[in-house]
Amino acid sequence: VIEPSYLEKMFLSPDKRFAAVTGNIGDTVICDLKTMMLRTLDYGLSGGDSVAFSRDGRTFFIGGENQNLSLYDVGTLKKQWSLLPEFTPSANEIRLTEAKALRVTEVAKNKTKRDREAAAFVRANRNRVYVTFEHYGDMSDPGEKRMMERSELNESKVKKSPDDSNAVWLRLHNDSMLPIEVPTVSSYLLNSECFHNFPNGEKLSGLCKNQEIGIWFGLKDRRNKWVPHGFDFGSATILLPKSSVLFPVPLDIWNKPYLIVFNYSFQNIRASENDREMDFGPELEIRVSKSSLRLEPGR
Repeated sequence: VIEPSYLEKMFLSPDKRFAAVTGNIGDTVICDLKTMMLRTLDYGLSGGDSVAFSRDGRTFFIGGENQNLSLYDVGTLKKQWSLLPEFTPSANEIRLTEAKALRVTEVAKNKTKRDREAAAFVRANRNRVYVTFEHYGDMSDPGEKRMMERSELNESKVKKSPDDSNAVWLRLHNDSMLPIEVPTVSSYLLNSECFHNFPNGEKLSGLCKNQEIGIWFGLKDRRNKWVPHGFDFGSATILLPKSSVLFPVPLDIWNKPYLIVFNYSFQNIRASENDREMDFGPELEIRVSKSSLRLEPGR
């Protein structure tokens, strides 16, 4: 049955026994108004179709933007006549169609396999990406950050007491065997020596040392509702396996009963050279709060 948003026109047979409802992509529904039985005719890719029933209501003509005119039997929906002959594909077109179908099937099979592998990897490794408390200190205004920043330790090097600080510094760990993509407030200059080698020989650059970044996070309250915060703009960076980075959270947020929330995703190159999908499994959510972390270094 045609979705209501796709309906275009309705036509009645002279005896009011049948109704034809046309859609905007070539589907036409024939309704027997006595029994309310619905049958669908696929007229091919078309739009603006019109239907004209014969006087006895046994046949109908249909035509539209596919530039053909055809006669159908109302009872069987079999085509009786067509103004233009049916298109007959060439042998080469048939071969290309079959090759495309095989390709679609192979892509679907590979995706199913990849999804299973990703699900197993996520189950085994999601707890290997985590956040720990580092120390109190200061941070600059995130709104003053440039689109491209350096990631060397700078602001995070100075430890302060809670009373003299405007932020806390947290550490994001990636103890898994794959890189992860993390949302950030800027892009970061990468070290040419920091990269991950995939089994197929390809490399992915990222952060691999004790570096300093700004993570683009959101806030949720105790009812799991989003709290308006910051600005809706950001970038992303790659954190390589067996690596960690430092990132700040303003103290006025840290001291409130909010959850600091951001997502990450594991990265893995798909085996097929024709598909460059990197995300390995779904985005995973990390939630951090003052009450969830021990306020001393370490996990």
